[in-house]
Amino acid sequence: MTLQELHKEIETANTELGSVLSELDEVMKESLISGDTPAIRNGGASLVAQCYSGIENILKRVAIFRDKKIPSGYDWHISLVKLFQTSDSLNSDSFVNDELFSKLNLMRKFRHVAHHGYGFKLNWQTVKTAAIETPEIVDTFMKSLNKYLAELEKAPSNKT
Repeated sequence: MTLQELHKEIETANTELGSVLSELDEVMKESLISGDTPAIRNGGASLVAQCYSGIENILKRVAIFRDKKIPSGYDWHISLVKLFQTSDSLNSDSFVNDELFSKLNLMRKFRHVAHHGYGFKLNWQTVKTAAIETPEIVDTFMKSLNKYLAELEKAPSNKT
């Protein structure tokens, strides 16, 4: 995969994330009318989970581009994010700072609950908070990723 191909794949994934965020915005608007209904609660939870899955898909693409092994095992979701965490000073591929890591970790846990059918355990306030925070987290992630990609473009050994 070339850097140009990676950019194209990330652009597509970002467009898809934008669509999910638009749907999440619609759910939040509907919640103002309908209040806390199972459909609103579960729909919002599902969309937040989809955003996290979209971020994971981008991380997988970057890992493949950088010839990193995609983690496996029970903790692969968190290990994938750790591949790019900035607290590892030896990691030249770091672009997820500790604050973003913490927020992504909360999204990951939320995704686990929603994805594995435990959404009925979520209360509206938890879903609402996650839905409100998700657009900013996605935006922060994309800005950090784009800065990292810009640095890769400058590197003499990039895969163009």
